[in-house]
Amino acid sequence: MKCIVCEAEIAQKGEMCAQCGFDMKIPSFLSEKQYKEWLEQVVKPCQREWLRKKEILERKAEEQRKEREYKGRIEKEASCLGTFGMDFSVFVRSDGTVKYLGSNEEIKRETRKWAGIVAVSAGDFHVLGLDRGGRVLSAGKNNLNQCDVFDWKNVVQIAARGDVSAALDAKGRVYVCGDLEEGLGSARKWSRIKKIALGNKHILGLCEDGTVKSVGCNLDDQCTQVPKWNQVIDIAAGEYHSLALCRDGSVQASGSDIDGECAVESWREIVKLQGASGSSVGIDRKGRLWRAGRFADIALQEDSSVIQIVLGVKDTDAAAAALKEGRLQIYRQDAKGGEWLTLSNAEE
Repeated sequence: MKCIVCEAEIAQKGEMCAQCGFDMKIPSFLSEKQYKEWLEQVVKPCQREWLRKKEILERKAEEQRKEREYKGRIEKEASCLGTFGMDFSVFVRSDGTVKYLGSNEEIKRETRKWAGIVAVSAGDFHVLGLDRGGRVLSAGKNNLNQCDVFDWKNVVQIAARGDVSAALDAKGRVYVCGDLEEGLGSARKWSRIKKIALGNKHILGLCEDGTVKSVGCNLDDQCTQVPKWNQVIDIAAGEYHSLALCRDGSVQASGSDIDGECAVESWREIVKLQGASGSSVGIDRKGRLWRAGRFADIALQEDSSVIQIVLGVKDTDAAAAALKEGRLQIYRQDAKGGEWLTLSNAEE
């Protein structure tokens, strides 16, 4: 038989419905009038409450489905973007080769040979590439051994900034090389790390338990608040500030706020973070951009459906790239201003 409230199948009359919790012990010896009153006073309120709860559950399930779908798109499309160095940019094509833009002939020559690339990350004058086999490639300036990455194996994430290179392997261990004068080398002792983020001479590590480790320069308090963070699911770093995405979609910041890059208290429903010098950017689950700092006034057309954004800022120059509905938008700005240039993946 079926429950009189939610119509779920139940084994026998008199049982409590497992789906809505209604007690199916229908009073006996009721007159027709009393039965109608019972339906009106007992059953119908239960039906309304069940429909309300059902609607809430369905809406929540739909929101979770959309969030999973969107996060899946982020993971799928993230490698379609790239990275900015001091005087160059590198973007990953869908076939695993890379597109180089800039004047550094050494990097251009070396990256032209790369294949099977899924991610790139640039320092000031060097760039790292991660291939499908977990191997790390490098090109560019190597004055501080920032390109000595050839023995790094089973890598799942790379990060470069300034004259430092870092990587995370599949077992949660951290590799780091280059300018280690601020003690960045101690990050090699970390374990069970899920993600790393590299600032200017400081590094963050997201632990499996949702806390965050940090080491390096702390002159701007970029590491001060980090030990207090918990329930963190993503991290990012600018040159002199640190960012954490919490499980509830809010964002916390620590460090330099000269350009307003730490003004993230009002951000909500964020699913991805990015930081650069004086800049913070978040993408919410609807694909909308949230900005603080130097990029606060930069607008994408329609400002929605953004899958990924990459920032690069040095002094008065700014650069950004955003993937919107299969088209790559590149922004460059100098002291005189800037504009967006849109390129399709096919063209690149």
